[in-house]
Amino acid sequence: MSKDEFRDAYERAKLDYEERVEHDIIGMVGLYDVECFEILVKRNEPMKIKIKWDIANKKHYFKCPNCDKEIGRYNKYCPRCGQALDWSDS
Repeated sequence: MSKDEFRDAYERAKLDYEERVEHDIIGMVGLYDVECFEILVKRNEPMKIKIKWDIANKKHYFKCPNCDKEIGRYNKYCPRCGQALDWSDS
């Protein structure tokens, strides 16, 4: 799914949820679904990786900006949390 498709699905689910709440209609889309879409949209938008320097060992490590776990060089997504990664400045 592309970034735009995620965002469109999120917006549709959010509008559907808000309309159902406004009219007090119980339906298939709930707040939990909207929150899940929101998380997916945010994780699909690349975030700049963190670079941590270990001066004692003269090494650097790459960390996920979302979960702060170490990641391999040039991974497109964090293997732990699925965050899209931006390597443009590294």
